[in-house]
Amino acid sequence: MTSVSNNARLATVYDGLAAQLNDSAAILRHDLEVAEAALVRARDKVDEIRRNLDDVTRRQEDLRASSVTLRASQHSPFPRTFPVELLCALFQALVGEATSLWDGWDAKCDIDKHRRTAPFILAAVCRRWRAVTLATPSLWYYIALPPPTSISDCYTFMYYVDTVLARSGASALEIAVDWEHLSDAQWTELRAGAQPLLRRVADAASRWRYVFVLLPNLAATRENLHDFRRVMPMLEELVVCREDDDSNNLWEPEFPVYLPFCPKLRRMRTDGCHIVPTSRHSSTVLVHLELEIILPIHVIWELLQSLPVLDTLSLDLPLAPNMNGWIPPVLQKLRLPALRALDIHHCADVLLSFWASYLEFPSFRLCSVEHVDYDTMHPFLEVFADTVTTLHINTETFIDPEAIPDFRNLKHLVIKAQDSGYTDTFLTLARTDLWPDLEVVELQYLSVSTDLAGALIKFVRTRRPKRLKTLRLEYCNAPAWFAEQLELYLRDPNSGPQQLEDLSELA
Repeated sequence: MTSVSNNARLATVYDGLAAQLNDSAAILRHDLEVAEAALVRARDKVDEIRRNLDDVTRRQEDLRASSVTLRASQHSPFPRTFPVELLCALFQALVGEATSLWDGWDAKCDIDKHRRTAPFILAAVCRRWRAVTLATPSLWYYIALPPPTSISDCYTFMYYVDTVLARSGASALEIAVDWEHLSDAQWTELRAGAQPLLRRVADAASRWRYVFVLLPNLAATRENLHDFRRVMPMLEELVVCREDDDSNNLWEPEFPVYLPFCPKLRRMRTDGCHIVPTSRHSSTVLVHLELEIILPIHVIWELLQSLPVLDTLSLDLPLAPNMNGWIPPVLQKLRLPALRALDIHHCADVLLSFWASYLEFPSFRLCSVEHVDYDTMHPFLEVFADTVTTLHINTETFIDPEAIPDFRNLKHLVIKAQDSGYTDTFLTLARTDLWPDLEVVELQYLSVSTDLAGALIKFVRTRRPKRLKTLRLEYCNAPAWFAEQLELYLRDPNSGPQQLEDLSELA
């Protein structure tokens, strides 16, 4: 307390001296005005007064600074002595860490505004926080570019990108470029500023770790896509798509080599951009692959053949593949020993059925189908009728279960559709012993009519003594009586009522 009191008294004395010096400065200013009136006769006097005034002003500022320092010393020194290591850890927790682009099958497609701005906010708090923030490259790992609206935006984004790249040092980067919905007119207007911006981001490809790029069609040019031929030793996840994924292949008839060196790539998704590695450059650790593209048959075969640990595959062919002239390698199978889940869309059923006798997927358990021809797909499904345990069906048309092979080990059935015409489907399942091990049925986004509700009750009654355990409804509309009757039929008299999941969503 003595030191604090002495400092306070000393600061008061300094303030008094500063006031006296203020008076002296006023007098000197008056003298300066008089001397300047006789400048020719008193040049030496004017110079002396100027020197005196500068000296007084300097002493005045020194006293003010000393006063501020003394008063500040009365506050707790804790923030100044807080360990830098802990401060860095707190900053990192606030900014967040790089995270996977995927949540299950779905790739996250939004820009994280918090992670984009957090390092800049921390650097603006005070001098010490700025010094710590600028000295911590791991805080500057995230570069996110929303669609520009003007050439001025492009210049601002370029400065932002240069700043983050400079401050991130050698750290791995997460890139998010969400320009999918730029119109053709906007891209044409902004191209002169936007093109160099994409190139500047691509210049840091050697440090890319997670990359999410959505481009308008006019931006998906050879000039821009050639940037994906760069060496990317840190790349782990990649999403690169354009607005119109059904457009023709830019690279026909010759297919270029992309992703020439990305040994750490584990997950990727692409569409009409056709950014895929060839077999000799594919990553041996790739576990998740989504292709929504038009590719030569041999490219798909060779690519899949080179993925020994592939766990999940989504294959969507906008156009039916051209099988003419393609002959599978002699005595060769397409073996994917780790493939567990396969998502089949549109014309991919044609390709997989054509390959059915050449496929070996010993770990294949989950099959999802959407917008396919089930008659066409029958040869493929028949090959794996004993291995599939979970089947996801997403369609707007009625499916006759007898058109699908008898999945003898099927335990989990999911039907997602906007159509209520599944009455005959469940009546067929109630009449026959198709899919005898079925335990869980999920219905999503269905309008449950009175006829369908009755068919479901009949299905539960015939299946319940066997293995059926759960009938789950999500985002479905159903008659009011349906939930009560369904709960009664799902009840096990020996173990009490079974839980009927998501019945609260029945309206």
